[in-house]
Amino acid sequence: MTGRLIDRLALSLLGTGAAYLLFLNAGYGIAASALLAFAAACLVRAAIRLRPRRHTATPQQASQALNRILDLPDDAAREALLEITRTDGTVAPDAFVALLRHPTSRLDVGEIYALWRAHRGEERLYVACTCPASDEASRCARQLAHPALTLLDRSALLRRIRSSGRFVDFNAPQSHGFHGLRSAWRALAARRAGPRSLLYGLALLSLYLATGRTACLFSGLLILYHTGTSWIRAASTT
Repeated sequence: MTGRLIDRLALSLLGTGAAYLLFLNAGYGIAASALLAFAAACLVRAAIRLRPRRHTATPQQASQALNRILDLPDDAAREALLEITRTDGTVAPDAFVALLRHPTSRLDVGEIYALWRAHRGEERLYVACTCPASDEASRCARQLAHPALTLLDRSALLRRIRSSGRFVDFNAPQSHGFHGLRSAWRALAARRAGPRSLLYGLALLSLYLATGRTACLFSGLLILYHTGTSWIRAASTT
């Protein structure tokens, strides 16, 4: 999670800096380019916040959910995997095979071919496996026909769990590094910016105009970015 926050921060800084250079090269001047870059960053941030979220669970939460399914009795685990497989359409129970394997094991091409032969002549076969599949097994599954075989190995199941949120315990504690850094970042992001933040950002931009220090430019833009997004968020909740 900390890596994702750092990536977002880096992308925000790079994007704002790129927008500033774009406006500057277009001839808008230093002050106007800084303000336009700030406005563009705020608009992009607002658009990102309003977009539909692709995932409802973290990779760790999805992995914990799949591990809990493995701890269920065989019939209950099969039903859970069938429900996950059905997230994109209808799957008949008799056209579904659940392979309950330890996450460190690997599904090989021989097992895929044996399953295909056991259901030969049928229209479609779905195989959900709780361990990763080898590249050869995945390639073989895509090439088979009568029945056409859809293979969902561990990575595919995790993606479906993340997108659907099924079987995820969102109240379960998450173990990740730099918890204090993450908490501090969340507290800062959730804190409503006041007029002082605007003054600090403008002061840093003025210092950049006077000294030409790039650090002042990016620091000022970052503070103004946080100020603008905070005010937009506050306005949207009123």
